[in-house]
Amino acid sequence: MTLHKVPKYAGVRSFVSKIELFEAAGIEAPPTTWDELAEAVRALKAADSATVPFPHRR
Repeated sequence: MTLHKVPKYAGVRSFVSKIELFEAAGIEAPPTTWDELAEAVRALKAADSATVPFPHRR
Protein backbone atom coordinates (compact mmCIF):
# COMPACT_ATOMS: atom_id res chain seq x y z
CA MET A 1 0.00 0.00 0.00
CA THR A 2 1.34 3.40 -0.98
CA LEU A 3 0.28 6.47 0.97
CA HIS A 4 0.14 9.48 -1.32
CA LYS A 5 -1.31 12.28 0.82
CA VAL A 6 -2.10 12.99 4.43
CA PRO A 7 -4.47 15.81 5.42
CA LYS A 8 -2.66 18.62 7.19
CA TYR A 9 -5.76 20.10 8.82
CA ALA A 10 -9.04 18.64 9.99
CA GLY A 11 -12.06 20.46 11.30
CA VAL A 12 -15.79 20.87 11.35
CA ARG A 13 -17.19 21.47 7.89
CA SER A 14 -20.89 21.10 8.66
CA PHE A 15 -23.48 21.77 11.33
CA VAL A 16 -26.33 19.42 12.15
CA SER A 17 -29.39 20.73 13.95
CA LYS A 18 -32.89 19.70 14.99
CA ILE A 19 -35.13 22.36 13.49
CA GLU A 20 -37.83 21.69 16.11
CA LEU A 21 -35.46 22.79 18.90
CA PHE A 22 -34.47 25.90 16.95
CA GLU A 23 -38.11 26.83 16.39
CA ALA A 24 -38.98 26.27 20.08
CA ALA A 25 -36.07 28.57 21.05
CA GLY A 26 -37.19 31.27 18.61
CA ILE A 27 -34.20 30.81 16.29
CA GLU A 28 -35.31 31.62 12.74
CA ALA A 29 -32.28 30.40 10.78
CA PRO A 30 -29.18 28.29 11.41
CA PRO A 31 -26.19 30.29 12.64
CA THR A 32 -23.66 31.37 10.03
CA THR A 33 -21.01 32.95 12.29
CA TRP A 34 -19.39 31.99 15.60
CA ASP A 35 -21.23 34.87 17.30
CA GLU A 36 -24.57 33.64 15.96
CA LEU A 37 -23.69 30.12 17.11
CA ALA A 38 -22.98 31.38 20.64
CA GLU A 39 -26.27 33.28 20.63
CA ALA A 40 -28.13 30.18 19.41
CA VAL A 41 -26.55 28.08 22.17
CA ARG A 42 -27.76 30.57 24.80
CA ALA A 43 -31.27 30.59 23.29
CA LEU A 44 -31.42 26.78 23.17
CA LYS A 45 -30.30 26.49 26.81
CA ALA A 46 -32.83 29.13 27.88
CA ALA A 47 -35.66 27.30 26.07
CA ASP A 48 -34.79 23.92 27.63
CA SER A 49 -32.15 23.57 30.32
CA ALA A 50 -31.90 19.82 29.67
CA THR A 51 -30.69 20.49 26.13
CA VAL A 52 -26.95 20.28 25.54
CA PRO A 53 -26.73 22.39 22.38
CA PHE A 54 -23.00 22.28 21.77
CA PRO A 55 -20.40 19.77 22.92
CA HIS A 56 -17.71 21.19 25.13
CA ARG A 57 -14.37 20.00 26.42
CA ARG A 58 -14.07 19.05 30.05
